[in-house]
Amino acid sequence: MLLITNICVSQEKVTINTYYKIKPNGELAEEKISFTWATSQGYLGYYDMDLDYEKYYYIQFKNTMYDDGGYFNIVYETDPVEHRMKRRPQSELGVFAVFYDKKNGSVLGIRIVLMATRNVETYLTRKGAEMEKPVKLTTLLRFKLTTCS
Repeated sequence: MLLITNICVSQEKVTINTYYKIKPNGELAEEKISFTWATSQGYLGYYDMDLDYEKYYYIQFKNTMYDDGGYFNIVYETDPVEHRMKRRPQSELGVFAVFYDKKNGSVLGIRIVLMATRNVETYLTRKGAEMEKPVKLTTLLRFKLTTCS
């Protein structure tokens, strides 16, 4: 007798370590940030490994998309109910995305757009920093415009 079953595995928490941040002039700055995506619990943890500082954002899934650079993004946004219940500041409202070289590919980095400033913060993994096709400013601007509108 042959028994075939499908197993669905859900990851409770996924940690992504980034080592660089793209500065406004396009250059890379060394910044070690650890992001913990706990989507089933509804939060994104941000931990600055250099400053030993952490904060949390309350998030919910928004959509997936390909940006102008052809990178696959999984996009989350602030969960307004949790945000209000936890009495978090308005400055933490935003859009948060993990971007990959392709769907089901390697993580290249994290993008954060906070509504208060509308600036795109891009954090890169080591693989993201070594990309042959760098993240372009036009890609970041389009991401900001499509997610904040």
